[in-house]
Order: sequence, then structure tokens, then C-alpha cells
Amino acid sequence: MRVYKPEWKDRSGERTTGAVYWVQFAVAGRLVRKSLKTKDKRVAQMRALQMVEREERKAVGLADPFEEHRERPLAEHVADFEVHLAARGVSKAHLDDRMLCLREYLDATKARTLVGLDFVEAQRWLGELAAGPLSARSVNKRLQALRQFGRWLVQARRHTHNPFEGLAMRNEATDRRRVRRAFTDDELDTFLDAARRRPLEEGLRKRPRSGLSEQVEAKFRRVGECRAFLYAFAAGTGLRRGELAGLTWADVDTDRATVTVRASVAKSKRMAELPLRSDLVAALAVQAARVRAHGLGTGPRDRVFPGPLFPTHGTVARDLAYAGLDGEDDQACVLDLHSLRVTFISRLSAAGVHPRTTQALARHAKIDLTMRVYTDLRMLDLRGAVESACPSDAGGRGLGEGTPPASVARYGYDSGVLQGTSGPAGDGRGSAPGGVAAPGSSAPRRARVGGPSPDALRESRGAGRRLG
Repeated sequence: MRVYKPEWKDRSGERTTGAVYWVQFAVAGRLVRKSLKTKDKRVAQMRALQMVEREERKAVGLADPFEEHRERPLAEHVADFEVHLAARGVSKAHLDDRMLCLREYLDATKARTLVGLDFVEAQRWLGELAAGPLSARSVNKRLQALRQFGRWLVQARRHTHNPFEGLAMRNEATDRRRVRRAFTDDELDTFLDAARRRPLEEGLRKRPRSGLSEQVEAKFRRVGECRAFLYAFAAGTGLRRGELAGLTWADVDTDRATVTVRASVAKSKRMAELPLRSDLVAALAVQAARVRAHGLGTGPRDRVFPGPLFPTHGTVARDLAYAGLDGEDDQACVLDLHSLRVTFISRLSAAGVHPRTTQALARHAKIDLTMRVYTDLRMLDLRGAVESACPSDAGGRGLGEGTPPASVARYGYDSGVLQGTSGPAGDGRGSAPGGVAAPGSSAPRRARVGGPSPDALRESRGAGRRLG
């Protein structure tokens, strides 16, 4: 083994010495010459010994399978991970988001190789993000990107372990920045009516003198009706924005009253078939006529809600304002297009639909998401539920009126001033809570509930002694 700085002659004939050290050695009958990438001789010698040992182990079949990957730049691993995600067929938005999160981490921690991936550094970075303006959900999104990258490194046999395993998720329930609420029945009717009227009325307002031609007026009317139907369809099916935009006429089966959400447009990338209400099935035929009148096709591959008629986020906000509905209420709950999905799920819960059925119609992997995020409690009859939990014969109980039923006495709720007292019921004298005689009173102690009385126990013991 020889550690040296290479020397050569330049064009002028002067000898020039390289800046970094190199190593030259022979292993298994072949000559190896590699740069040690350092100007320090002691460091160069240590690296040379490690390199010789590694090459000798490789020659006898004892090579470390992770050694080569540890030396590669981390940017190359990230690029390969991007290829892996693209090959899985994830959406472009998901792919771009994952790559953005990973590159944010690399820029913040200055990690250059796999050795630089450190659990503590990642934890510190996520903690700094959580202390800043980012929400818990945004921090968790970056954490999930790190975890997924670490799992891929292990699966691809590039690292011995996942350096990000064990990173704790933030509690998103305590830091929800955008809480959507459901439309009430009156709000939804007002919203649909405003969306139907706004295009035509705004067009007439802009031309108060000349007015609108019949053709333009019919166009504005169709735009409003198409938009109102889209909102009604979203509230009646719970479809997401992307699923509505990708819905084709081939996905609608009016004979079976079903709509198919293709895997290519579904958020979960799984196909689903959902039932349609009869009024929506009938309205689809009217929608097809409106689309054709607008000069757009209604073939199997054509969109039910074509791009020119599909509302943007700004359009939805203007429709809400035209209906007199605030985009955000005094409890910081917002209304937008996705709120129609919340409305659909909340209405199912309010109608008493079984939670598992609601989860299936919402197409959620976890029922917790259906119940916690997409069910607006204000749509539920909480007071009616409390009243229904009270037995019909319980009126006036504890208020000095009525007679407690046997079921109440069975569980010991008959204690107190109504029973076992020396004074009138409800006067507060005689026994303390629990049926025990109050100090200075002559009230008897209440018998134990659910067991024999003390007199009965004494009689049974005496009978046993006589038999013995």
C-alpha cells in the first residue's frame, strides 16, 4: 500500500504536486488506485487502511452490502426514491409534496450522506417547525415523508435501519387550523338558489340599459343551473372536488341508480360504487341536456361537469357571499366546496345511519376520521338524545314528586331524603345522603340494596345452629 500525492509535469516542464492524497495497492491480483479526498496525511492513511480492508473483504465475499450506499451522495438516494414513488403510480401532487418535504429536511440539516440522517436532528427540526407558524398537520406531513423515505431505504437494502423510526406524530386535534362545518338545510337551499341566480343577475347588472340577448341570457342561466346541480350532487353523494371533476358519463348508471368513482380519480386509488338518490338520477338527464346546449359533449368519456362549467375556489366563495353566508363563522368554522362532503356525512349520522354504513359511504379507511372530522355535531339532535335516555316514569324524581320505579331502587338510587326519613319527604331531615341516619336523628338505617336484611341473616344463622 502506498499513500502519496500524485506528481506530474505541466506543459512548461515544471513538476506539479496534487492537492489531495491518493492510495495505491494490489488485491486479488489487480491494482487499485483511488483518491482519498483529503489533504491531511494522517486522515489519508486511516482512510487508506479502511479502503484496503474493505477491498480485501470484498475479494473473499465478505463485503458490506451497505458500504457502497453509505458513500453515495444523499441527493442520489432521494432521486431514486422519487423514481420509486412515480413507479407506484402516486399522483403528481403527492409526489411533489413528498419531494418538497424531503428537500426541506436536507437543506435544514445539511445532511450529505446516509450517515448524516440522524433521529435527534430530525426531531429538533420538526420541533422548530412546530414552534413556528406551521400547523400540527403540516408538521406531521413532513414527518410522514421522512418515515416513508426511511422505510424505503431499509426495503431497498440501502441502510441497516430506518433512522426516523420512532418519531412521534403531533396531535392534530389540538391544532386544527381549518375546521369545516356542515350546511344547515336552510343554508343549503339558500346557497343553491344563489348559485343558480348569480350568473344571470350579475350579467344583467353589468348591462342595465342594453340588457342581454336571449342567447347570452340562456347561457348565463345554464351556467347557474349547472353550478347549482354540482353543489347539490356533491351534497347528495359526498364526492370530493377531484372526483367530481373527473366524473364521466360512463361512470353514471341511471338504470341501477349508481355512480362509480374510478380508482384513477379517487383519493384512495380504489374504485368504489355508490348509490344515487332518485332525485339526482332524474336531474342527471336534465344536466346532460344543459351540457349539450352549452356546446359540450355527453359521450361516455366526456365529463358530467365539464371544465368550463366547473366552479373554481373563488367562484364558490362568491356564490357563498351572494347567498349571504360567511365563509367563516364566529367559531372559526369555514364553509367551502368540501363542506358539502361534511354535510353529506353529517346528515347520514343525524338520520341515525349506522356508523359503519356512514364510513362505507364516506370511503374512509378509519371510522375515527368519519366520526371525528366529518361529522358536524351541530347537525345532531344531542338534546333529544339526552331526553330519550331518561325513562318515561322518571318525571319529578329527586325533585320531591313522583315515585321512583323499582329499577331505581335496585341500583341504590332511592337513598336520600325521599326514603328512610323521619320527617316529611323532601324536608332534608332524618337521613344523610346514602340512607345513613344523620347525627342526632332517630331515623333508621336504610337496608342494604340487593341483599338480605340483617334480621334475615340472624335467623338463617340460628336455623343453622339448630340443625347442627
